[in-house]
Amino acid sequence: MTASAEALGIDIAIIDAGRERNATLPAHWYYDPAIHEFELNEIWNHRWLLAGTLSAIPNPGDFIVAKAGRVPVIVARGRDGEVKAYVNACPHRAYPLATEPGKGAENGWTCLYHGWEFDLEGSLVKAPGTDVDPGFDPTRCELRRVALELWGEAIFVNADVNAPSLLEAHPNLTSFAADQGLDPTFSDYEMFDSRTYDIGTNWKLFMDNFLECYHCPTVHPESLYKGFDGSAGKWEYTTEDELFSTHFVPDPEARDQSYFYGSLQAFPGFLIIQHNHFGVLCQAIPTGPDAIKYECYFYRQNGSPDQEVKTMVDVWEETFDEDFVLMEVHQRNVRDSGFSGQGYVRETELLLIQFNNVLWAAYKNALGGGAAGRDGSRKSISRMAAEGVSLP
Repeated sequence: MTASAEALGIDIAIIDAGRERNATLPAHWYYDPAIHEFELNEIWNHRWLLAGTLSAIPNPGDFIVAKAGRVPVIVARGRDGEVKAYVNACPHRAYPLATEPGKGAENGWTCLYHGWEFDLEGSLVKAPGTDVDPGFDPTRCELRRVALELWGEAIFVNADVNAPSLLEAHPNLTSFAADQGLDPTFSDYEMFDSRTYDIGTNWKLFMDNFLECYHCPTVHPESLYKGFDGSAGKWEYTTEDELFSTHFVPDPEARDQSYFYGSLQAFPGFLIIQHNHFGVLCQAIPTGPDAIKYECYFYRQNGSPDQEVKTMVDVWEETFDEDFVLMEVHQRNVRDSGFSGQGYVRETELLLIQFNNVLWAAYKNALGGGAAGRDGSRKSISRMAAEGVSLP
């Protein structure tokens, strides 16, 4: 049963008025356990989320473990080469079938609680002791499927098997990515690593930080530009419905016209970045009111020198470290300070404004207040990096 607006401390009329003037969201939305549960049940359990990549499971029997909202999942490549997703719970008594990714499990999985065995198609193949139970029906013990779709290299899952398809949920996803110069197949890249980051912040504060670079001159004055000359062009910030992008356009007078940077974020927490030498696919997953996991897959551009790739990874890690320290301090202060913000700076925080409009639309839909803020028109702001707007 969906929580009521009153139970969540939400006054719909006040939030509607705040969205009209681009106000920040109520502080308790960033730490309240009831809000966290509401978001898991009403947003994350019904959205397409990155579970992994095709490069991570190239062969039959390869599998990864992930979350579809709050639902644990296994994503595996079957004997037929097809990729399938299942709820990561034995139908017997819900013990997880795997806690870590694996390779070459062509015989499937064995539950380490009671020894039930399942093949890669999700069928039960062995259940000790059930042969003497005349009422036991193995066909009722198959692994439960999770909705799965591929978008280029990315594997998306959705705990809601009745949810609209990925491209129904994000109808302009492919064209929007192409407009930013992004190739979801990563045809010119090769995956070389994956990393998981545990961060003590609410997922919305995390997204806010990644949707603006207003903070970059203050937080990343040295680290950000070690791998490129970000001043030799302009950064375009574009948003369309539930999609958000930052794209670099070289200055026509710049000596180097080859530098490329494009990014796309999709609500609620998906990210793709591609630029010279390096690319990433990432997904934020809330693990508590004030905690997330950030799953990232690293790619190197074909033909890139090792040193260039290392430089970009170092930039990524250094700026991440700086951001994570900031986010955790920010999280504590939002909780403890009695914060009530004045609003966003439109020229530098356009993507945050639209992100919060999309979030509020999802809230209102779940609360029975109708859709709001789902303005599908494309908005764009360009600024020279020298004016303080640069890479997120």
